[in-house]
Amino acid sequence: MAWNRLIPIHSLSTALVCAGMALLGGCQARVSHVGGGTAMYAGRTLTTTLPDDVRVPAVLAAADATMRARGYTVRHRRDTMDNGFVVAVPPERSLGEKVTVHASIAHGGTFVEITADPFGNHALSAAVLDAMLQRLGL
Repeated sequence: MAWNRLIPIHSLSTALVCAGMALLGGCQARVSHVGGGTAMYAGRTLTTTLPDDVRVPAVLAAADATMRARGYTVRHRRDTMDNGFVVAVPPERSLGEKVTVHASIAHGGTFVEITADPFGNHALSAAVLDAMLQRLGL
């Protein structure tokens, strides 16, 4: 008989999870203009495509230098001519905070993604991208 009492709680938790997913799914992408180009922020990630002449290693070097200049510690960095990433954490890390910058060759340029974990932060992602673009001379 005790399991009968759990059914309403289970139904309530299922309803809350579904409502939360619906709210998250309702988030719209934000488009902004950065460094003469366009960037889009959706979910937790800011994305943009840089010109063809900006290579992946240069983007990741700019990301590395930008994160260090902001006081972050670069935990991981891996890059090739085709793709790579930089993962950096703030000095007083809590709740799994980190910023990840991915770069890869894409049609029409170099595709860049900046993700602020765990919850996303549009202002932080945009500031990182802006500083990277300055380092790249864009």
